Amino acid sequence: MRSKTLVSLLLLVLAPPATAQLAASPGFQLTDLSFESATGGMVSPNFVAHVALGEIQSDAAMSSPGFTAEVGFLAAHDPDPGLAPEVFSVGPFSGPREGGTLLTIRGSNFTKTGGGPSTQVLIGGMPATGVVLQSDTELSCVTTAGPMGLADVVVSNAHGAAAAGNAFVYHPAVLASANAPVGGQHVVRNFGEPGALCAMSYGLTETFIPLGAWGTLLIGPAPTFQILNGVAYPVGGEIKTVYPIPEDATLAGFTIFFQSVEIVVGPTLGITFTNSDEMLIL
Repeated sequence: MRSKTLVSLLLLVLAPPATAQLAASPGFQLTDLSFESATGGMVSPNFVAHVALGEIQSDAAMSSPGFTAEVGFLAAHDPDPGLAPEVFSVGPFSGPREGGTLLTIRGSNFTKTGGGPSTQVLIGGMPATGVVLQSDTELSCVTTAGPMGLADVVVSNAHGAAAAGNAFVYHPAVLASANAPVGGQHVVRNFGEPGALCAMSYGLTETFIPLGAWGTLLIGPAPTFQILNGVAYPVGGEIKTVYPIPEDATLAGFTIFFQSVEIVVGPTLGITFTNSDEMLIL
């Protein structure tokens, strides 16, 4: 018995730090107890490991009628989230439609169980190039050309795939709030090359008028209203603007369409009409 008690105490001392928070008020019932590792080594993203290190008995501190607590390595649950990749973040958020943006993608299971050599990355359905696995939780790649606007990012290997929806923007592009209430506010975000100029208009109708090398006019043609005129894209390439919706019930049900123009001033004038986006007034 002395030997068993000594081993149990050593295991407890060597256990990773764990914390538990218990409620204390009249009339409550304890229905579950778990320990979360404080070291990070026992925990993967969105997972809490139940840590168990052998049998430890205590009539007062560790047990009571109706529940038991285990302190020991993986006695209660296996914190293995599976083999398929997971994607947690993609950066930077935007890059030129011509491609060439170096992306850093963070997640998990990028190299787990030999999955690394089969890893592929799709940006808006197009394969990225130069995929480099930095570790099981980070990879880098380079975007290829894509259409203006939002794009999903998908990481896949032999064990499965994970998608991060709307995780990247090919610019120049405009993104508007999907909807906004009467009397509320809506947000419009413009993305473009830092230092270039941005002009933005809105209208109540859509159109499709090719403008050659400049792109396509997608709103109007009339009436349209200009709300940004020659504002420079800052470092980071995003212009975020918040607009109030008038307190007018007759506006409910209207859809507003937005389109921007990126203007690059240089030896030659570069003009690019962006994608269009829409916002419904509720």
